[in-house]
Amino acid sequence: MTTRIILLASALIVPGVALAAPPAQVSSEQLVCDLTGDCGSDATAPTQDKPETRGFSIVRAGAAPAAAAAAAPAMRPERRQTAHVVASGAAPMQPARLRAPTGQVGHANLAIAFLSGSATLTDAGKATADQFATALKAPAMSGKRFMIGGHTSAVGSRAYNQDLSERRAQAVVDYLVSQGASRAQFDAKGFGFDQPMPGTTAASPNNRRVEVVALP
Repeated sequence: MTTRIILLASALIVPGVALAAPPAQVSSEQLVCDLTGDCGSDATAPTQDKPETRGFSIVRAGAAPAAAAAAAPAMRPERRQTAHVVASGAAPMQPARLRAPTGQVGHANLAIAFLSGSATLTDAGKATADQFATALKAPAMSGKRFMIGGHTSAVGSRAYNQDLSERRAQAVVDYLVSQGASRAQFDAKGFGFDQPMPGTTAASPNNRRVEVVALP
């Protein structure tokens, strides 16, 4: 009996195969970036350097300038700036690291989770909606209106999925309003399974989503 249990447990462990992970929760900063194009920067100010200072040498105190020049090893031009940075202890200048929109500016995919076959947000779905509620408070989002679009996979009838997508879009709007957002900012619309994500079939679970589109 024990041997049988061990064999069954071993069969469930398949090297190199991982369970599908839920989509990563999008941050409020990324939502602002995606919906407005205002992506900001998290770069730190680069260390100021003196471009005219090149190379270095080690000379005993009191050595004459000529001796100092003779003591300095010949350096290839392309290595001089690197040598100065190491000698001075200054950090190399780092390029600014900017967030970038994950897709077309003005569109964002809220991977909001619902209870199966319903328009009730799960705790994870509420956490994602909270990120959008936070994003709405950003100055770049002030005065903007958004279409909240519900989408489903092609599991079930067209009429069922159309109704479900509409209810899910409205559920997100209702939740955002409960968190302090203005209902006047949103238009809720359901698309059923008629707009699958690029590269997927209509039956793909990835099409169960809520999208936000900035309105002109």
